[in-house]
Amino acid sequence: MTEGSAPPPPPGPPGRPAVRRAPDLTGLTYAETGATWEDTAPPPGYRALRVSTVLGSGDAVFRAAAAALMEWRMHRAMGVRVTKGATRAGRAAPAWPPWLRVP
Repeated sequence: MTEGSAPPPPPGPPGRPAVRRAPDLTGLTYAETGATWEDTAPPPGYRALRVSTVLGSGDAVFRAAAAALMEWRMHRAMGVRVTKGATRAGRAAPAWPPWLRVP
């Protein structure tokens, strides 16, 4: 390790990559804050990922999918850690992907 460089991340669980703790993320450090809120092209240097899946048809399927999304079940199923005990999704209810750890 050279002076001024970050220490190596701790070893991860067997079969999983090591995890590096993120520094203080209380403030955003890029100018594009909110740039993906609207349905427009991402800012230069960013790529958008859009995936669609056919779940079925009809009102019951739509309501079940909407409930799963708004109650974080789809997020949790893919490993996203929902924070602050939010029971329903919304702009003020943060979620973190599993590879990003915030103290």
